[in-house]
Amino acid sequence: MYWLITGVLQGLTLAVTVERMRSQYLRIFGRSVLFWLPVSFVQFAYVQGYSMRIVFMSTAGLVWNVCLSLMAGSVSLWKARKDAGVDAAADETASRRRGKAARVAPVSRSKRALTEQL
Repeated sequence: MYWLITGVLQGLTLAVTVERMRSQYLRIFGRSVLFWLPVSFVQFAYVQGYSMRIVFMSTAGLVWNVCLSLMAGSVSLWKARKDAGVDAAADETASRRRGKAARVAPVSRSKRALTEQL
C-alpha cells in the first residue's frame, strides 16, 4: 500500500511503481522485522495499560513511517541510480563510508593546521 500511495503522489506509472517496489522491498522488509520485533516485545513486556500501549504503538508507527520514507528515498535519486546501474546496497555502504570520512576529515585538518602553526 505504501508503494502505491507514494507512487501516485509522485506521479509515477504503475509499472515504475512496481519496479521501484521490487528493487527496494527485501531491504526494507528486513529492516521492518528488525524494527517491529523489538518494538512489539517492549510493548508486551513493559508497557502497562491499554491506553499506554496505544500511545506507544502509535509513536512507534510514526517513527517507522519516518524511517520508511528515509529508506525509500526520493524517486529522482532512485531513477538516477537505476539509470547509472548503481546497486542500491553497495551505494548505501559507500555513502556511509563517505559520511564517516567527512566527519573525521575536519578533525584531521584542524590537527594539521595546529601543527603547521607551531
